[in-house]
Amino acid sequence: EMDGLWLAIDALPGDWRETLILRCVEGWSLERIAAYLSVSEGVVRGRLDRARAALRKALSRERNIK
Repeated sequence: EMDGLWLAIDALPGDWRETLILRCVEGWSLERIAAYLSVSEGVVRGRLDRARAALRKALSRERNIK
């Protein structure tokens, strides 16, 4: 399952992927990510929401295929 997860993460648009990794893997706060990327916290939240939704969809498809 981890291989499928990383494949799904790799398939995300770059800005979504970067934001997701900074938050979920590196454990950065929304404030720190926003400052690092020079965007608002709202933009960070939106990217995380879209990235997570895309991952759920991709992983759901993968489970249905197996």
